[in-house]
Amino acid sequence: TLPMSIVIQAIYENNVNTTIAHNRIYKGSYSINLYADNAFVYNNTVNNSAVGIMTRGSNISVINNSVSGLSQKTGIMIFGEKGSNDVAYGNNITFKDVSQALVVGDYAEAHDNIINVADYGVGISVTGDEPYVHDNKVKVSYDDAIQFLSNNAVIADNILITNARGISIKTANLDRYYNNTISGNKITSDSYGIYLKGLVYNTTISANVIETNATEGIYKDITDELSDSNYDNMINGVIYDATALIIDDSNFYEYFDEN
Repeated sequence: TLPMSIVIQAIYENNVNTTIAHNRIYKGSYSINLYADNAFVYNNTVNNSAVGIMTRGSNISVINNSVSGLSQKTGIMIFGEKGSNDVAYGNNITFKDVSQALVVGDYAEAHDNIINVADYGVGISVTGDEPYVHDNKVKVSYDDAIQFLSNNAVIADNILITNARGISIKTANLDRYYNNTISGNKITSDSYGIYLKGLVYNTTISANVIETNATEGIYKDITDELSDSNYDNMINGVIYDATALIIDDSNFYEYFDEN
């Protein structure tokens, strides 16, 4: 395959009920480029393509694909439509260097993917409205495990390992982002576990477990911290803003008598 070619492309009007499966593709600018409704992309093996798999449309499933390479732009990109079921799951994405291994856009869901980036590159880039990213395993080296610029995003129950930041948002110019949830993630990081900077509002950060070498597990430099809701996060073994009742020697007899 030529380095600048699109190998499999289905982007025409009325492209419905398409299945792309069991292909082995080497190089190409896009290995699979799909704009469709009610489509399946599964069990494909893609190596050293600039963009491995890109899908946009409604009710698209990207399942059990293997995407790998040395120095590429993106492994898998998925963009959905409101009210549809667009999902990437069970994919194995492995790179030496990459801009972002997985991109999850508007109304799309990504879960149970395994992502490894040996050197430089973001594990998961989350964009647009209402993306749902959960139960993924991400290991990266020099960049953030998950970066997001979204509204109404849910980032939950992921296992993240990085020498940089675990989950981060940093706004540019006057762009504002609202109503995101970061919950139940297990983060091991050299830098901040969770990092918020800029015009970010109404973020819920709860029940995350963070092990970090940074001075703060959760770092915020935002305009309205009071709009956030933070509770039950464990940072280096200490629970902050606990909602559960903790009984110890200091308050035992407030709840129990000697009998």
